[in-house]
Amino acid sequence: MLKNLSGVLAILVMLLATSACDDRLPGLQQTDTGGGSFSGIAPDRAPVPEQMTATPVPAADNGVNAGNSTADVIEPKVIRQGEVMFETSNVVETRDFLLDLVRRFEGYTSSDNQYRLHDRLEAQLIVRVPSSNFDPLLTELEGRVGRFESKSISASDVTEEYLDLSVRIQIKKETEQRYREILLQAKSVKDILEVERYISQLRSDIESLEGRLNYLANRVSYSTLTIRCYQLNPRMIGFSSRLSVALNDGWNNFIWFVLGVIALWPFLLAGILLIVVLLLIGRLKR
Repeated sequence: MLKNLSGVLAILVMLLATSACDDRLPGLQQTDTGGGSFSGIAPDRAPVPEQMTATPVPAADNGVNAGNSTADVIEPKVIRQGEVMFETSNVVETRDFLLDLVRRFEGYTSSDNQYRLHDRLEAQLIVRVPSSNFDPLLTELEGRVGRFESKSISASDVTEEYLDLSVRIQIKKETEQRYREILLQAKSVKDILEVERYISQLRSDIESLEGRLNYLANRVSYSTLTIRCYQLNPRMIGFSSRLSVALNDGWNNFIWFVLGVIALWPFLLAGILLIVVLLLIGRLKR
């Protein structure tokens, strides 16, 4: 009796195991072509591999490899930028020297502006140099200038964001590949259109993430330095010259004030009339 019962239980276990295996599908549940329904995996809910390493970082626009770090060995990603200002005796010559200095350190100028103010001639350059040349360029510039009137250097660690973007791109690319495999299995027009919609959404997300990653890679590879130098006008050097300029500026400001008051004559007239009316009303009440 016990032997017969054991045999029946063994047969039931085998039938249940076979049924469970038949119900497992790779991610596509689809009936025949006679109008079946499609149930895919949403891009945001796609299964994530247990172990994921970052893909090689796409190269930046400047052609420099942005990095080959993985999730196991992470190279720090730091964005460095700074700003310096100093006085010079000749803005034109100093500007030429700065352009030559940037070229020698394998950088380039992203902005070059000059301003003529009432007391000075000023030039502002925004330069970008490879991160490895940032400190040497600053050292040589400071040695040539002697002393900066102001100097500000900052560094931003973007390693976490950098790695997060790399992993997200990797996951979305693998999900896109799975959807392309599912697309080969789809038979109805409805299923094909739905899978293609998911693929298009994934492709848009991947391109957006890669754009941000390339931007960070470029900012990490090339540091940014803003250089401002100015040359005082000769008439601003001596005390007597400065005194005469101050008196002249004071007179000009007074003239502008008078002109401004005259320009407001409608409001002054309206104010005077309002005061007169208020005074008459007060007198009549008394």
